[in-house]
Amino acid sequence: MNGILRKVKSSHNKLRSDEIKGFFIDPPKIGQVFRFFSTPLTKQADIRVITTTKVLTISEEGSNIKFETKQSEYELEINETERN
Repeated sequence: MNGILRKVKSSHNKLRSDEIKGFFIDPPKIGQVFRFFSTPLTKQADIRVITTTKVLTISEEGSNIKFETKQSEYELEINETERN
């Protein structure tokens, strides 16, 4: 599914962008890592893969999913035309 991943809050700077447009295969699930894919930041790469640590909490707010990991909070905006 296509979407936008936004970093809401973080205690580290490993994610180089606060907002990333791309896609994901599986939505966030408690106890699992979340992977999000987008265009690469460098010409040498074929794809950019963002992998979080294990998801601790999930909440839905309208068409968005908010979730927390040990060190970060994210918001995932899902393309409404692809939502079930």
